[in-house]
Amino acid sequence: KICTLTKMAEDTAAAASEKVRQIHSNFDSDNDNFLNLEELSALQFETSGNTLDKDQYVMVCRALGCHPGRGISLEALKLTYAAEGTDVNADYEKVFSERSGDNSISKAKKSKTTSISSMSSNTDGNDVGEEDVLEVGENGVDISR
Repeated sequence: KICTLTKMAEDTAAAASEKVRQIHSNFDSDNDNFLNLEELSALQFETSGNTLDKDQYVMVCRALGCHPGRGISLEALKLTYAAEGTDVNADYEKVFSERSGDNSISKAKKSKTTSISSMSSNTDGNDVGEEDVLEVGENGVDISR
């Protein structure tokens, strides 16, 4: 029974890891294997309705050990989704559910390109306030609000 449970846990972890990879790839519009400010903000917007401003982005990058000039690596995004309070399955569904029947990453990238240019620092157009502070935990950064 222990071997079966271990195998099930490994399969679940592998499936979650693959979903994170697909999410990362979907938003990596310049295909450099890193999520820059616009790309990470697009991910944030699609999964929570909020965007990131430059200061929040820099804070997230530093907390994850990534250089803001390069962006968030796949491994850093995996660390983010490993943090308590994140749900890769829910985010995956939000990103890909509207494209059911066609989970093509290239088509998904095209459909989100227009939303990037219309984003502001947050969805209501106001400056970032105290309620928008990101929480940094031991296991990573929860970028969802």
